[in-house]
Amino acid sequence: MPDTASSLLIQDVRLTKGAEYDEVSALIGDCRLWYRFTPGYAEQVDASAFIAVGLLAAMASNMTLELAAPVTASPLLLSSFDRLQEIFHIWNPALHRVTVRADARVPVTTRQGCGSFFSGGVDGLYTFLQHEQEITHLIQLHGYEYRHENRALGVQAEAANREYARARGKELIIVETNIREIFEAHNVHIYTYHGACLASVAHLLGFPVTYVPSSFTWADLAPWGSHPLTDPLWSTEAVTLRHDGCEAHRAGKLRRIGKDATSLASLRVCPQNSSMYNCGVCEKCLRTRVLLRMLGLSSPTLPPLDDPAPISRMRFGNAWKRQEWVGNLSLAIEVNDRAVARAIAWVIAKYDVRHGLRSLDRALFGGRLRRRFGGGAAIRDKPFPIEPVPPEV
Repeated sequence: MPDTASSLLIQDVRLTKGAEYDEVSALIGDCRLWYRFTPGYAEQVDASAFIAVGLLAAMASNMTLELAAPVTASPLLLSSFDRLQEIFHIWNPALHRVTVRADARVPVTTRQGCGSFFSGGVDGLYTFLQHEQEITHLIQLHGYEYRHENRALGVQAEAANREYARARGKELIIVETNIREIFEAHNVHIYTYHGACLASVAHLLGFPVTYVPSSFTWADLAPWGSHPLTDPLWSTEAVTLRHDGCEAHRAGKLRRIGKDATSLASLRVCPQNSSMYNCGVCEKCLRTRVLLRMLGLSSPTLPPLDDPAPISRMRFGNAWKRQEWVGNLSLAIEVNDRAVARAIAWVIAKYDVRHGLRSLDRALFGGRLRRRFGGGAAIRDKPFPIEPVPPEV
């Protein structure tokens, strides 16, 4: 019997077919992780999907990961776990290297076609347009970018993406999941686990190839949950994950999307967990509105940026977003939009000063000033979730 006190046990894998959706689920520790699919699309082959999710949760909690018999996982995937653990541990030492115990068997799938993850955002639209002839199915996750309880936003996004897929002669597969509950229980940030999440869905669907749209270019790569180093390592003998789009920066992707009116009209970039399709005022919406202005494009899903003042009032909190705004600044200078360039330069300067003061506080006072004058309660009450260590700026 496994030592459940020190192990994260994966067991009781189930497939339930219904009129409204098919559900595949498993117990991972004390939490039942479930995925609900458009009827007819759930293809339970083995437990590779669940052990992919369990790996990072076990690493975060420093627990042995065990797969209860009789279910099995892919030998190819299991053989990649040493390299995956090596990479994630180097990225963040809070993710410990752990022992994995599982029976192996080569998975088999009869599913035909090619999938691509798709939310209606810049990365997903670009990858789809680049491989439109090959891709047969677009895969939308509900409960991944926003919580599965947010039905209002899910219905809006689903309707828009279904219409887009229909117009392009493709099928849209809706996948709903409660995966956030697993990783919140183990204090793992979405920036760390989202690649494993996408891989788990790909394994359950069983397409021979599934595209994973990139977040960064080759020049901007940093520790990130979905990465050209790690995404292929989540593959099995039956399912290959292809990380795609590192050759184009965000402006280049948007320029490609702008050549297709249907794609531009369905653009959804907002990360806010609200009922709005695009709020238009958050950092990511504003960043996209800046790009649309610089490129001379417009989308009915986002208001045009007529006044750069909202940029100056904005704050962003990490080096990745700073990196994106540095790119926007370069583009603003290139097109000679001085008002936008000044506003972006100001907000980057504010970030750099804030970041510098925090670094001094950590080095000289052990973070006591920040705890004394702001943010301390949140830090004391709950540790920051485990996320990739950002690059120095």
